[in-house]
Amino acid sequence: MKSMMTRWMIAAAAMAAVAGSAAAQTYKAEIPLSFQVGSKIMQPGEYRIYMHGNSDSAAFTLYNVDTKTVEGLVALRSGQVDKAWQQGVPVLVFECTGSDCLLRQIWNGDSRAFQFPRPRGRSGEARIAVVALTAVKAD
Repeated sequence: MKSMMTRWMIAAAAMAAVAGSAAAQTYKAEIPLSFQVGSKIMQPGEYRIYMHGNSDSAAFTLYNVDTKTVEGLVALRSGQVDKAWQQGVPVLVFECTGSDCLLRQIWNGDSRAFQFPRPRGRSGEARIAVVALTAVKAD
C-alpha cells in the first residue's frame, strides 16, 4: 500500500511539473467531515485545493488551513457530471460508508468531473456527501 501511495505522489509531482507553466486553479472549502485521501485521514476544517493539469488528468494538492497538513493526489477525468451540479458551484464529492468517508470526485465547473481512485477492500452501502467549492482569486 505504501509503495502504491509513493507511486501516486511521484505521478502527482510529475504532473505538477509538466503543468507548471499553466496557471493553477485554487479553490477553498469548509469540509465538515474527516475523510480519507489515499492512505491518509484528513481532518474536518477549512481547505485550499490547488489544481494543476489538463483536460484529461490533473494533480491536486489539498491543504488544511487549520492543521497545516498537505496531501497530494492525481485524478483522471470521468464521464458527464450530474446535471444538478451544473446549475451550481464547483463541488467535492465524498463517498461515505458508516462514518468513513473517501474523497471520490471534484467538479471544477466544466462539463466533466475528475475521479480519484478508490482504495482496495472498500465495501458496504455507500452514501454521497457533496461540499461546495469557492474559487479563490490569484494574488
